[in-house]
Amino acid sequence: MYLTSSNNIIPQLFKNFVLGGLTIASVSYMATFLNPILASIWWSYPISIIPVIYFMKQNKVTNAHISRFLLGITVVSILTILCCYLLSYFIKNSKTGLFEPIVKSSLIWLIGCALFYALVKYGGYMEYFI
Repeated sequence: MYLTSSNNIIPQLFKNFVLGGLTIASVSYMATFLNPILASIWWSYPISIIPVIYFMKQNKVTNAHISRFLLGITVVSILTILCCYLLSYFIKNSKTGLFEPIVKSSLIWLIGCALFYALVKYGGYMEYFI
């Protein structure tokens, strides 16, 4: 594996956790109290990926591996788009609350993930991602 000593991993992961939390908090605040369009734009910037790739690099992951990881994120972004669209649709048409729309869209996302993984693994595309 690519991990350095466990003494070094916890602070790295903690920094990633804090940055992710700050990103979610800022999007939550903007979407609720300021401007949903600006919040959507801010959310679209993959700020959470920056500490991930630094974490990978600090743990001696090659640039080629990081590049393939980023390519994978780019390709599976369609699953994020689908999930967000379905979440929007289900919430708009929900008569109850958020739980049911979240479960429905999450299940469809999970099925999409399984199909994508099967396509990559058994369709001969693994070389582009690993």
